[in-house]
Amino acid sequence: MPVDIQWLFDDQLPAQCARYPDRVRELGAIYQVHITGRDGGDWHLDLTADPPTVRAGIADADCTLTIASADFQRLYQNPLMNGMTLYIQGKIKAWGDPSLYARFPRLLALPRAY
Repeated sequence: MPVDIQWLFDDQLPAQCARYPDRVRELGAIYQVHITGRDGGDWHLDLTADPPTVRAGIADADCTLTIASADFQRLYQNPLMNGMTLYIQGKIKAWGDPSLYARFPRLLALPRAY
C-alpha cells in the first residue's frame, strides 16, 4: 500500500525522531529531501540536532536527495534493499556528501508507529 508522503514527512518521521532520538542521531547528517511529482515536496531533516527535527522547506544540508514520488514509494516499501538499487539506477540523485546517502534508508527502516 502506498504511503502518504506528506503524512510521512509531516507526522510519521517527526514521531520516529521523538521516539528514537539516539538511533536517529547515529545517522549523523543533515538532509534536504526533494520529492518530485504527485504528493512531492521539500523537507529538511536535521538528524544531528537534539532532538532531531524534520520540517517542510529548504535549508542547507550535508546531503541533498532528489527522487520521484513513484520511486520514493519503492524506497519506502523496502528501504534497505531498494535504496542502493534506486541509487545505482540513477533514480535517486545525491548532492553534497553522497556517502551520507547510504545512511538515509536506515531512517525509513526504523520501526513504524502505525
